[in-house]
Amino acid sequence: MAALKEKILKGATLKDVVDHINGLPEASRVGDVLALDATAQKKLFALAGSGTMLSLDQLIPVAQSGREVVFHGKNSLPVFTRFQKRFFRRPDGKIFGYNFQTMTWATGPGYFEVTASPRDGKELLFDYTHLPDKGLAQWPRVKDNRRGLSRFVYGGMNDYVRKVTETCLVGWAFKDGKDIDSTFVLVR
Repeated sequence: MAALKEKILKGATLKDVVDHINGLPEASRVGDVLALDATAQKKLFALAGSGTMLSLDQLIPVAQSGREVVFHGKNSLPVFTRFQKRFFRRPDGKIFGYNFQTMTWATGPGYFEVTASPRDGKELLFDYTHLPDKGLAQWPRVKDNRRGLSRFVYGGMNDYVRKVTETCLVGWAFKDGKDIDSTFVLVR
């Protein structure tokens, strides 16, 4: 069992988790975070609720406007668990992203806007109902999340995301306002 998963399942505090993640070199950090299963992800989401606020500037600093920022992710679904969330900040300050994964050709890129969460001042909202008019030049064409197979994956989706560390986030997915019992971790 990966060390981070073991710590979380044995009742670690948020400080224990933060110290562990911050003490790892990048390759080990990514591997350890992506080893978290659904149970550990849910516990981590609860722990992160006692942490500090996640701001738009922490996700993508203004200095990185117009550049792609990539987080590696793992969700709690039974299949297609690995993905990336790729972000960019426009000159007007708005942040958008999309999901890059092996099934993108079928499900679509799943674009979303990142805003402050209306339900908790510490969270960010990844809102799949608000899309950019276009992404970065190298990104796939923006597609409506309510059409084709995308509607089953991204239609009506909202992810509520909490900060664990500067390099690690944890989120919980909702569709049409309903908890779909799906969590994920992001790490860079």
